[in-house]
Amino acid sequence: MISKQEAARKRITRGSILYMLYVSQSAPMMVSTIELSMLPENPQIGTELVPQINYLADRGYIKVIDPDNPSVNPMRGVLVRITDRGQDVVEGTAQDSGIILPDER
Repeated sequence: MISKQEAARKRITRGSILYMLYVSQSAPMMVSTIELSMLPENPQIGTELVPQINYLADRGYIKVIDPDNPSVNPMRGVLVRITDRGQDVVEGTAQDSGIILPDER
């Protein structure tokens, strides 16, 4: 069973990913770039990022682009972009209790 602190960290990570893609104005971003930008604030991001990307993609908030182009770690080498549903979450017109958005918005 995961702790409340760990669950909150995952929700915050999902929100940070969505917000980062939102401010990129729908331009695709490499997963490895997201990882590097989050590393200073979250040293464990290397092990946490892919499951959070999958969570967001499974719910239709982000779209994975070119997942069939393998690299050393295939998921980190792909591009992701926010979808209209993801923008709705960031803008507050849709809600997901599994996501905590950053205060910068």
